[in-house]
Amino acid sequence: MSRASEENDVETIREMLREFYAAAIENDHPCLRLDAEEVPAGMAEDVEDDGSVLWKMIPSTTSPAEIRRLESGLRCPLPPMYRAYLRSYFHLFEHLVAFDSSHGKGGVGFARMTPDDPFPTFRHANGELASSFEAGLARRLFDLGFLLIGWSIHDRLAFDTHFSDAEGDYEIVAISHALGDEFFESITSPPLPFELEDVSLHTQPVCDSFRKLVDVYFRYPVR
Repeated sequence: MSRASEENDVETIREMLREFYAAAIENDHPCLRLDAEEVPAGMAEDVEDDGSVLWKMIPSTTSPAEIRRLESGLRCPLPPMYRAYLRSYFHLFEHLVAFDSSHGKGGVGFARMTPDDPFPTFRHANGELASSFEAGLARRLFDLGFLLIGWSIHDRLAFDTHFSDAEGDYEIVAISHALGDEFFESITSPPLPFELEDVSLHTQPVCDSFRKLVDVYFRYPVR
């Protein structure tokens, strides 16, 4: 993909996020107000009477070079539109957006992105947080070709990196929480061993690509 195309993707997703945030403001969505300690410096817009903080998006400072280093650690390229998403805005959206049930049961959610934690979804893949069950499960899924990017009520959302399209995008799949239940030992221990065949039994397709998913997610009005 050319540099111009990459920059077009960044601006496209920035516009989506601006409209998404504006819709949340218009609907006075509670996701925009958090406890003060949850809002990083520079992202506080206003302090409410109850002490909560109205947060604002700020432009991401994540560079293409930082994303290349991330991809090197992951040992797989990220889809172009996902790279654009990482470069768009730091934000604190973390709630589920409920839309068509074929895109996740009860809606889907993505992790917050902040200046001090721009890649929160991928800490497990770089060997961090390895002592917890959840991080161990995510690491094993990554080793089997599934890169976690979000969640729904009953599932974890992941890139299935076994196949990519001509643009280098991956299918989004939902991996049921039942997989973790089946191989759970303790919250402080890694999961019991499981293989690709076990994951397949708990996996459903969600969307053909991240480009298609994000077009649905961020264009859906916040209620």
